Amino acid sequence: MGKDYTPIKLNGLSLEDAYKKLFSGTYEIIEASEERYFFRIPEFREVDEIEVGYAGTKESVIRLNDGGFAVVNKTIKI
Repeated sequence: MGKDYTPIKLNGLSLEDAYKKLFSGTYEIIEASEERYFFRIPEFREVDEIEVGYAGTKESVIRLNDGGFAVVNKTIKI
């Protein structure tokens, strides 16, 4: 079984609002394309897309402008 994600920009939602919600409260980076993202969250200007998990998928994927990514163990309501 695969994981299910909803891309924020493709659904006409505010990427900035989703970013703020995702990184407020408790979260953890559980996977990333570069080690540095385990120690700091990507800045908003680095983010290209946010794919929010749904239907049992309990993480969200942050797609970065440089082709990298970070996976956060959190989802948000959209």
